Amino acid sequence: SLYHYLHAAATWDLGNAQQGQASLTQALALDPTNSDYLAMQANFSSGDDRKQAVKLLRQSLRINPLHERRQTSLRSLTTLWAVDVALAVLGVGLTLLAQVLSLGGQLGWLVVLVNLFIGLRLLAPARRPVFITFCVANAEIGRAHV
Repeated sequence: SLYHYLHAAATWDLGNAQQGQASLTQALALDPTNSDYLAMQANFSSGDDRKQAVKLLRQSLRINPLHERRQTSLRSLTTLWAVDVALAVLGVGLTLLAQVLSLGGQLGWLVVLVNLFIGLRLLAPARRPVFITFCVANAEIGRAHV
């Protein structure tokens, strides 16, 4: 199982996520309660399935509850994720308010800068669905008021 885990890490680092996932699946089949393997699977899942990544990180932390980096990753996928969703909603609301009030000039630039900051926060792979929704909502608001 260790060989498959190390192979998964190496192929992931080399950019071959598909092969890395296959190796990790083999490692987990041989040792399904290894906290390192579960955490790596959470990393593989975080961009596509946040709920699955949270589940895997929680399993990993039940086995090894003192792992600080995994605790940080779990907070990032739960608490901080909720904060980013709230920021995205605030940004869309700010865009809508700016359009309704026809804010231009310096206040319009402030809205753009705030939304740029929010968009940059949402670029992490685990936040991709929120980022896409944020961008589409802002684009629709802009399109509706042109």
